[in-house]
Amino acid sequence: MTREQVLGWAGRAEAGPEHPLARTILDAVRHEGPDLTGLPESTEPVPDQGIAVATNVHRVVIGNPAPPAQCGSVDMGAAARAANEPAEAGRTPTIVTIDETAARVIGVADEVRPGAAQMGTNLHAGGAKRVVRLTGDSSLAANVVGSITGVYEIHASFLPEDKLDLVFGLQAESYVVAMVGDGVNDAHRFNAA
Repeated sequence: MTREQVLGWAGRAEAGPEHPLARTILDAVRHEGPDLTGLPESTEPVPDQGIAVATNVHRVVIGNPAPPAQCGSVDMGAAARAANEPAEAGRTPTIVTIDETAARVIGVADEVRPGAAQMGTNLHAGGAKRVVRLTGDSSLAANVVGSITGVYEIHASFLPEDKLDLVFGLQAESYVVAMVGDGVNDAHRFNAA
């Protein structure tokens, strides 16, 4: 399939989720203009891994390089290797599978907010003993953002519950913990805790 066709199927799959990566893919669809007729007949979120949808034509699974069970018998080896290229460039790789084929890897880049590096410097200068980045991104992508922001204690490929466990562990060690983030999954879990 062409880039435009794969992006069109990815856009159909991401038409409903509220995840920041979904918004990024939909922005690309709006910019590049593939046709989105044939929205999914069913959608199955795969918590912390991706989303699986079915249309009357295809079954589409979009997710991180650790494939969800919903991928069935798809051989993800080549796609997982291809995912290293965007990760090394600081992008979060998202694998699009259509039916039983890993069709393409989409790299979504974190946009480092202006002032993020200065904030890290200010936290250290203000006496913060540890500034830690907890992310679901791969370690390759996380390290690129860490080097830009000056945050060198990085915990990557974390699920929201892993992040919560680490926060509770820091609190058990008598650290006062403050969190800044944009993760929808994280916000729900941290608010519940």
